[in-house]
Amino acid sequence: MSARHPIRSRAVAIVAGALALALAVACGNSVKPAPEASTLWFARDDGTISALPPGDATKAVDVLPVAPEASAFETQPGAGGRQVAYDAAHERLWYSDDHSWIQSVDLATGEPGAALGPFSDVALWGCSVTGRPRTFAVDPRRAELLVSSLGGGLLAYDVDTLEMVGGIGPAEMGELAFDFRRLAVDANAGTIWFSTASHELVELDLEAKSATGRRVVLSAPPRSVAVDDARRQLVILVGDQLVTVDLDTLAATSAAAPGGAVAVTWVSAR
Repeated sequence: MSARHPIRSRAVAIVAGALALALAVACGNSVKPAPEASTLWFARDDGTISALPPGDATKAVDVLPVAPEASAFETQPGAGGRQVAYDAAHERLWYSDDHSWIQSVDLATGEPGAALGPFSDVALWGCSVTGRPRTFAVDPRRAELLVSSLGGGLLAYDVDTLEMVGGIGPAEMGELAFDFRRLAVDANAGTIWFSTASHELVELDLEAKSATGRRVVLSAPPRSVAVDDARRQLVILVGDQLVTVDLDTLAATSAAAPGGAVAVTWVSAR
């Protein structure tokens, strides 16, 4: 791995995988906020990032940062594909290609930004996941990067200093994972959605560090998860399908994902 860069970074896109979705819980309806300008960014298996704006494509793209070229990334995707996440406050795109490092791109300049690592927990469980990218999510409320560990817990790092500031243990998340969890923060609700070994997405209250009881049951492991705060949607990339879950009702719809997509993230307007 080449030399790492000091802090400055960019936001994110998150992962893809295969699934047919069944739901376990529904909750009451609520008034939804009007959609704001935002779009989905997909990381692809060729190392590129592409945008899929909803509605008026020209208007959406005009107010969004420009997706970086593949040359902006320090490494090429590993066997598991690239993981991504967007930090709106700093206009950073965080990404990982392997288990050891999480890096970033400054979307204003296209230059490499902050890097976090190396992580060493793979050695605790053997080498079966060494080719997979480390998974993570950005918590904009706390300005933290939440990073998955192989034991099933999460480590929390300040996005500015990259110092560890806390975490959530495996017991608080309900089960051991022995793999990197797929993660997405719902900033409006103050919760995080995480994947389990039993092919579910479970919601956890970040303040109480306990499950809310809401979950989405999947037919296969998700490869990437993202939350669109403006539209109150949970977006899951699974194989060649993009599953959208209404965060108020947990009702789901499914559509074809862009070809070669391995990760997905929502990028909001400036």
